[in-house]
Amino acid sequence: RNHPQWIGHAFQAGRNHTWKYIVCEEPTEKPRSYALLVRVQRDQQNSTPESLTGKVMLYLPKDDRAARLQPGDTIWAAKLPTLIEPPKNPGERNWQQAQLMKGITHRLYLQADEYRSARCKKFSVQKKLSLLRERLLSILRENISDPTALGLAQALLIGYRQDLDPTLSRSYSNTGVIHIIAISGMHLALIGGLLNWCLHPFTRWRPIKRLAQLLVLAGLWIFSLLAGGAPSLLRATLLFSSVAMGEIIDRKGNSLNTLMVSALLLLCYDPFWLWDLGFQLSFAAVGGILLIGRYTSRLLSHNKIWWHAPGQLVAISIAAQLFTTPISLYQFHQFPGAFLLGNLVAVPLSSIILAALLLLLICCPVPMVAIPLGSGIAFLIEIMNRYIQWVESLPGLLITDLHWSLPETLLLFATILLASHWIINKSRSACHLTLLLSCLLLGWQGWHRYQQKNQRLLVVYHLPGTTAIDLVTGTLCQSWTDSGAKNNYIDIGSNLRAARRTWGIQKTLSLPKGQQLNLGSKKILLPDKHRVPPTRDTTTIDLLVIGRNAPYRGEKWVCRKRIGTAVLDGSVGARTRERWIALLDSMAIPIHDTKINGAFVSSFR
Repeated sequence: RNHPQWIGHAFQAGRNHTWKYIVCEEPTEKPRSYALLVRVQRDQQNSTPESLTGKVMLYLPKDDRAARLQPGDTIWAAKLPTLIEPPKNPGERNWQQAQLMKGITHRLYLQADEYRSARCKKFSVQKKLSLLRERLLSILRENISDPTALGLAQALLIGYRQDLDPTLSRSYSNTGVIHIIAISGMHLALIGGLLNWCLHPFTRWRPIKRLAQLLVLAGLWIFSLLAGGAPSLLRATLLFSSVAMGEIIDRKGNSLNTLMVSALLLLCYDPFWLWDLGFQLSFAAVGGILLIGRYTSRLLSHNKIWWHAPGQLVAISIAAQLFTTPISLYQFHQFPGAFLLGNLVAVPLSSIILAALLLLLICCPVPMVAIPLGSGIAFLIEIMNRYIQWVESLPGLLITDLHWSLPETLLLFATILLASHWIINKSRSACHLTLLLSCLLLGWQGWHRYQQKNQRLLVVYHLPGTTAIDLVTGTLCQSWTDSGAKNNYIDIGSNLRAARRTWGIQKTLSLPKGQQLNLGSKKILLPDKHRVPPTRDTTTIDLLVIGRNAPYRGEKWVCRKRIGTAVLDGSVGARTRERWIALLDSMAIPIHDTKINGAFVSSFR
């Protein structure tokens, strides 16, 4: 944003320009629109378009024209994008920061008559990969008829998640096996193994063996780009490439060093990947496996031959889960206690399904083989889905609503590393430091719980179309929402849950409906155009909340009253908002506008 060619500066200076947008990724289908990531050029008349830094998230209406757009295509529009806003409510995810890490600072909503588009006629590797990806998806659609199985197969093969059932995705996340539908090392191991098997007859001569290994590497990189080039996938590809290059030049390296080098190379390419969740989870999981995987494997080893494969899987699952737990607690606020049960079946079964999907791509020209194979894949996916849903239904295995701050996350990471060093290497100093950090972590959590039990907060949320008020007393929440909450229940519920999780709420009660709330010695007035204004007296009103049902003219509601603070929430219409702001300014009443300042949070006693 400090760059002189940043799109934000250009938008301010050139309001009357026509803007040229180059499509960077395929359209992503949303409930009511298509979302496209685009880069911006200023389309100057009679001159070469000026390239700018920064990207825009573009939203187009759902029609055939938007669905056919591909990377490299051009869109012209005169409408100016708007900055992505910071979070307005406590506990809400910071989408502005998350998108900024991807270089996206603006968004733009266009109607069908507000833009023009044109096909890209130049050769583009990205476009060719997009066409190849669409061809692979069409093969799956032709041979797998069940929509749920098809969505999972697309995600499992090339990471395409647009058709994945959200409920099913949540089940996989709650059981700790979401990693199997995130393209990662398991996919590359299978594809690399398949390519090695195909090229094995040609590897008897040393020069041809090296050429075969280079062909395998080329195949892995093509697959990585085909699957979108996510940081977790590129990490696995770089690891495989490093190991393969070591074999080509007859050198063997340290696995942990190789992991660190791959991280360094990826961060040199894009430093903001350090904040990418997939990058963090991928490197934490592999780092855990490399650091303590051998120890847990030896600990769980048994001389029974039937236990060897399950024991290895359990050991790797424990190592990976242990090192990804701090990130999961911080990002998802939950711990999947069923991860061992889920991984024991899902990992081997998903490997079989992935191998079958690769076989389906080879056999697709022969319908007599491809159609039965597709039915078999759908059957295996159905078995895996039902097992995961059964594991999810087991009571007490999913621990939710865990509020974990960034300092606590870093402290937990340090504790896990020191504890691993203590147990594996019998280090006395690591033992002392582990106990010290554990006490510090427990003390931190205890102090946080103490603060939660003694908190008293009054919150007016910023929710478009709805007025919502929470009175927080310790871990008890008394809530007031208007009838508009029913129209947008899911979004409102997620915002309220995120805020209440931040404050450690354990029980929620509903406050009685009415235009006036009495909270101890505090009085809250909610003007309602459907009700009769209160009498004109000198009553003291601590908080005046202007919400969705507020009348256009508010003089009768505030006349002669002593008002402490007025809050305009996100449900107020534009004209009503302007009218109330003018009225309150004329009466010198302090105003908190949630549209500008975010949710109103006040501590009271």
